[in-house]
Amino acid sequence: MTPAALLVGFCAIMALLAVGRLVHADERDPVDVGTTLLVFALTLTATWWVTRDEPWLSADERTLAAVGALVLFGVGTFLVVHYWTEPTGSALERRPDVSGDADRSSDPDRERLERP
Repeated sequence: MTPAALLVGFCAIMALLAVGRLVHADERDPVDVGTTLLVFALTLTATWWVTRDEPWLSADERTLAAVGALVLFGVGTFLVVHYWTEPTGSALERRPDVSGDADRSSDPDRERLERP
């Protein structure tokens, strides 16, 4: 077994952990989904790399793994980059509430979180 084959196993375990995190999360953030897709893309890339020398997959399956990795990498990167600065709905709810008399319009952190 080559060291790259161990990398495939490691990536597969990380992918399972990422999916488990999404399944058990109360709030799914697009950045979390994008990160999970990137982990799957890395797993497919490592699988493709190993199967270039090992006879685990046919040529068509290797091509499918490479194309799948590219697609997952593109979608995952888009989700992470696009939603990185977007606040989640829960971020506003977790902020400590001030009394009704306080002027919240001058709070720069609150304004940053409420921007569309």
